[in-house]
Amino acid sequence: MITYFIAERDLHGYVDNRLDQKRRNAVEKYLTRHAVLAETVAAYRAQNAALARLAEAGRPMPEQIGALVRELALRLTEQPETTDITPTSRRAVASARR
Repeated sequence: MITYFIAERDLHGYVDNRLDQKRRNAVEKYLTRHAVLAETVAAYRAQNAALARLAEAGRPMPEQIGALVRELALRLTEQPETTDITPTSRRAVASARR
């Protein structure tokens, strides 16, 4: 049996539908055996949905989320080539910069 190492990056890629099918299958199999990580994935999905609703509504973000998004924006400015960011996160960053 092959055991795959699943990193935090894999979980985010899975949530954001950015993994190839082979890696996606590996993550799904891993999540069926690791309930805590499956709960983490569910929390990431809920967070993405909340950010998307805020961005779509054009409402100001709560300060705590805004601070995290500004930190992400700073990282993007400092190391744009090494930061993998999803379209939802890009919209949130753009909203925070306003």
